[in-house]
Amino acid sequence: MPCAPAERLAIDGKSIRCTLTDYSQSYQNFVSIVSVFSHQRGVVLRMQPLHNKENSELTVVQQLVSAFTGDAVMFTLDALHCQKKQWH
Repeated sequence: MPCAPAERLAIDGKSIRCTLTDYSQSYQNFVSIVSVFSHQRGVVLRMQPLHNKENSELTVVQQLVSAFTGDAVMFTLDALHCQKKQWH
């Protein structure tokens, strides 16, 4: 279903606690779910899993944002996504 003009979408990642491995290592591994939530509709529009050792939340969010290219929407994101390097 296409987004309405000026629809507000929140993107955030949440780790799944029971998936934590390598607990005592400096670089632990876990699975997260990154979701795109529509404020107006009150539903999650898209979700994508993230394996911490294989990918980063920054990359997954960029992929999710690109899925809405052409839609006149507004995204809200965590401060983690305020990077000097611009997205392509």
